[in-house]
Amino acid sequence: GERYRAGAVAAEADGPAGPFTLHSPFAGDLQRVQLADVRLQAGRGQASGRLELNLGAQAGWSTHLQLRDIDPAYWQAGLPGRIAGSLHSEGQWQPALQGRLVVDLHGQVRQQPLRWQATLQAQGEQWSLAPLQLQLGDNRIDGQASLGSGQRLAGELRWKLPALQQLWPELAGRVQGQLQLAGTRQRPQGQLQLQGQALRFQQLRLASVQLDARLDARQQGTLRLQSGVLRQGDRNLGEGLLSGAGTWQRHQLELDWLAPDFAVNLQLSGAQQAPGWRGELRQARVQLAELAWQLQAPTAVRFNAQAWNLAAHCWQAEQASLCAGAQHLWPDSRLDYRLRQLPMSSLAGWWPEDFDWQGQLDGELQLQLTERGPRGQLRLDAGQGQWRLREQGQWLAFPYQQLHLHSRLQPHGVEARLWLDGERLGQFELDMQIDPRTASKPLRGQYRLTGLDIGLARHFVSGLEALEGRLQGQGRITGSLLAPWVDLTTSTPETAE
Repeated sequence: GERYRAGAVAAEADGPAGPFTLHSPFAGDLQRVQLADVRLQAGRGQASGRLELNLGAQAGWSTHLQLRDIDPAYWQAGLPGRIAGSLHSEGQWQPALQGRLVVDLHGQVRQQPLRWQATLQAQGEQWSLAPLQLQLGDNRIDGQASLGSGQRLAGELRWKLPALQQLWPELAGRVQGQLQLAGTRQRPQGQLQLQGQALRFQQLRLASVQLDARLDARQQGTLRLQSGVLRQGDRNLGEGLLSGAGTWQRHQLELDWLAPDFAVNLQLSGAQQAPGWRGELRQARVQLAELAWQLQAPTAVRFNAQAWNLAAHCWQAEQASLCAGAQHLWPDSRLDYRLRQLPMSSLAGWWPEDFDWQGQLDGELQLQLTERGPRGQLRLDAGQGQWRLREQGQWLAFPYQQLHLHSRLQPHGVEARLWLDGERLGQFELDMQIDPRTASKPLRGQYRLTGLDIGLARHFVSGLEALEGRLQGQGRITGSLLAPWVDLTTSTPETAE
């Protein structure tokens, strides 16, 4: 049969502001549980009250907590303060849900006055939230909402946050907006508007943001999200516009983003299909450096809670192409890309003014990102080409016949092999291993150089009329990625001056 039990609940934990404890006697059986004297102690703050659960035919609950000098910093370091007030809730789940929650809190957080009042009531399938008032410093949120008879929706939520720096460390700016609800639960209607100015979080700064989203009685929706200039420190990351229209069954989205170094235009169409979203990337254009990459054909896209997938696709920019197999984006991302005939001159904006690279680049990337770390390989082949350096107003050419890199990625480290072969540059071979798991990123490797024409030095050292011979050497590389140490051994046979 049912057995009556009595005892106590006790727990201790450490928070950012120090230790806190929870204690309460309890009594009950399979029908009813009571915690008659719940006490949470956190420094000088205390929350006390009672909790009762009814697990019988009329399952329900009743709880009342009184707060005094509770400091939120015990749970979140960035929110020091003192909070007092009450939380009260009672109701039942059976035979039909009915209940009530009343929140009445006041005090201060981050040296700003706090006031939070809310009443939530439920009666079967009918709900109401009124009033809702939350104020911290100069920032205020208020509103009301209900789901009434006939499943009708009604509500309005307003927020005016002129001083975001009062809410959270490293946050600043102004945000205001409102949400309006109408229609029914099956066919909701609404309008969401938001404006923000001079927003900042840590090193990110956003000049402005405007959001306007609407859903009408025909279930036709529109979306417009416009972003002002986004900066990270002194770097301009660009500005853009996201717009969309349609229904859940069929809709379109378009993204335009413009930055000093690149520009992006993406156009998608799709539909909400259980258990996720399915559609296609209809058009895409990316302007990067000197090249404009264009998606060659619409590409299928699928998102759901289990996986994100992108079908095989190709990008084209003049004679260059970037093609991908079927991509598994999440989880355990698997990427497969092939680059062909990329002109190195298209990257001229990233070279120093006195440097020029003539040639083409091919490449392949196979990469899998797992919980243990990345696994895959990267191959880059620059074929034949030449480097040019400008010295005293004249361009000096350094042709090469082969230049390629092969790198293997493992969770425990990266292995890379670089090979250069040029008539006057000689042959240079580098093998290196890097461990990325620690902050110092230790490395070790070895290199070998043969056949470097030391006569090339005449272009950079004044007073040398003649300098002939070939330089060769070998050695080891140790240390870290940011502070490598090179052990050099060289010889110069058949030299003359």
